[in-house]
Amino acid sequence: MSGPSPEARKRALAARRQPGAPGNECDLSFTVDLAGVRPDALRTLAVGSTLKVETRTHGPHATLTCVSDAGEVVGSLAAFPGIAKLLACIQVGHRYRASVVDVAPTRCVVTVVQIKP
Repeated sequence: MSGPSPEARKRALAARRQPGAPGNECDLSFTVDLAGVRPDALRTLAVGSTLKVETRTHGPHATLTCVSDAGEVVGSLAAFPGIAKLLACIQVGHRYRASVVDVAPTRCVVTVVQIKP
C-alpha cells in the first residue's frame, strides 16, 4: 500500500488549516537532538553548519535524516512532537534545512526550518 496520492495529501493539509491561522501550516520550526548520530560525521560540523533534511525509505517506513553537504548522514529526526506533521509536509513537497545549534563528540542539536521558495 502506498498511501494517499500527493494531491490528496495537499488537500488534506489545506483542509486542516485553522481559520485565522497563518497561511502556511508547513512553516514549521523545531529544535531537537538528532537520534542515531554518527560520530565520524560530527567531526566536520560546527555550530552554524547547515544540513539537508531528507526522507529515506526503508520498506514501508520513511525516516527523516540530516545529511551534510558531503552527503554523509549525520543522524535522524525521530520521536519529537510534530514529526508526523513535518513528514507530511515533506511528502507534499515542502523542503527543510537543519542548522546545528550544539555539537559534541556524540551529540548534535539542530533547529529545523522550512526553506522558503
